[in-house]
Amino acid sequence: MPMEFSEAAKKQFDAIVAKYPERQAALLMVLHLAQDEFGCLDLEVQSLVAERLGVPKVLVREVTTFYEMFHEHKEGQFHLEVCTNIACHIAGADRLVSCVKKKLGVEVGFKTEDGVFSLMEAECLASCGSAPVMKVGLDYYEYLTEAALLSLIETFKALAPELGGRAYKTAGSEPHVGPVSGFEPPAPAAPSATSVPSAPPAATENA
Repeated sequence: MPMEFSEAAKKQFDAIVAKYPERQAALLMVLHLAQDEFGCLDLEVQSLVAERLGVPKVLVREVTTFYEMFHEHKEGQFHLEVCTNIACHIAGADRLVSCVKKKLGVEVGFKTEDGVFSLMEAECLASCGSAPVMKVGLDYYEYLTEAALLSLIETFKALAPELGGRAYKTAGSEPHVGPVSGFEPPAPAAPSATSVPSAPPAATENA
């Protein structure tokens, strides 16, 4: 039986396309919908999107492979994307990657045997001022430490059975952006008071 969108997804598909003056302009949003529907954007899904949207298959493939947010293979329920670009690298992102590999027994680009976790290095998550950063689903975890990361993994393990095999998006009604709860960085120290220098003595004329 050929692959097809569910009836609910078809309605979403049509609603998305209706917002754009040209069908091709809806491609990014349609790919997000397809990835949510099928779990990944493999070649069969890409062909389905191209056919239903009425665009060339090569265009769908180019867009799918260009953006890191799109995956051609099914990832773990909790897809851990650790930024390792320069700011996060300096702040210790490599240690975080090693921490995940040791804790879960998984290599970058792979997922755990139970399918709960997968790991990748992200090129940049656009949050350099709060490095190091990790993205999971729609959530962004900033100022990440190894202790915070290990705590987060345990939280995800406990949550996994509730997902019923579905990919994690966010725990709350809105995506999380900030430190892991309970591991907030200390507030910066208040600047010390400095005395105001006295005015220089007035110049006097020579007699």
